[in-house]
Parts: sequence; C-alpha cells; structure tokens
Amino acid sequence: MPVQEIDGKLVTGAGWRSSGTTLAGIFAALGTLAAVQKRDEVGRPQFVHVSLWHSAMWWKWRDINDLANLGHEWPDYRDLGPRYALYKTSDGRAILVCPLEEKFWTRFADLIGLAPEQVARGSWTRENSGMDYGYEGEYELIAARMATRAREEWVAELERLEIPFAPCSTSPRR
Repeated sequence: MPVQEIDGKLVTGAGWRSSGTTLAGIFAALGTLAAVQKRDEVGRPQFVHVSLWHSAMWWKWRDINDLANLGHEWPDYRDLGPRYALYKTSDGRAILVCPLEEKFWTRFADLIGLAPEQVARGSWTRENSGMDYGYEGEYELIAARMATRAREEWVAELERLEIPFAPCSTSPRR
C-alpha cells in the first residue's frame, strides 16, 4: 500500500482502496454457487477456498504487473491523456470518451472534424498495446469540439459509430 505523509499525518496514497475483503466475499458467494451446481452434477460435496490476499492481488493485477516490470504503478485514469478523458458538453454535462485504438480514433477524429495531420498522429504498435493516449494540445482541441453539442447528441453519435464512451451522471452547470 502506498503511504505518504501530509501535514505530519501518515495517509494512504491517492487512489488506494482496500479490495481484498469485499472481493473475497463476492468470490466466496460465486464459489459457493458454483460448488452447489457442481455438487448437483456429480453427487459429491465440493470444497470452496477463498483468499483475501489472492482477491486483492487479482484486483490490483495491473498495478502489480507494472510495478514489478516497469517500476511504477498503472497510471490513474485521469492521467491517460486526451484519448481517454472527460469532456464538458454544451449543456454543461460530462462525457468520458475513449478512442484509444486506431479504429476508434479515426472514427472519432472524423466525427469531430480533425484535420488529416491530427488524425494521422498515433502509435498503434503492438508494443503500445495498440493504443495511443494522445499528444500535446490535443485535449484542448477535443474539448473545444465537444463543447459544441449537448451530451445526448454526443451519446447518439458515439453509439452510432461504436466509439467507446460513457455519459457521466452530472447536473447541468449554470
């Protein structure tokens, strides 16, 4: 668990959540249901084992893998760049847009009217997991385009083009 000191007080690092106990309970319930089904199929009792440690490790696999192999945790979602970011719409609401892969990026860039040289920017290599998180100045450009329509208009267009997104539950700001 990342620990830091703020104003003389030790606190967990930003974004840290305890997950082992919650997930172990969920895994125990799922395991019990699976064991009951298996028992009914084979006619013998079944054994269910759940580990808090393994449940927590399962949940944090990205952080653990990156920490072990790259020396840092998986970045917070807010740090993934303009191609996985929240944008304000013309009605003051928010929408998460995630065109990380080339097929989604080209559709999205066409939808918001980016110039060909802006669309062409991207590293879609296997080493990059086939994803690109964006470039300097891109957030501001996308934000300006996203602010031209209401959230529900964007939802309809993004759904139609099958671009990954999520409308956020926000109230209009006045």
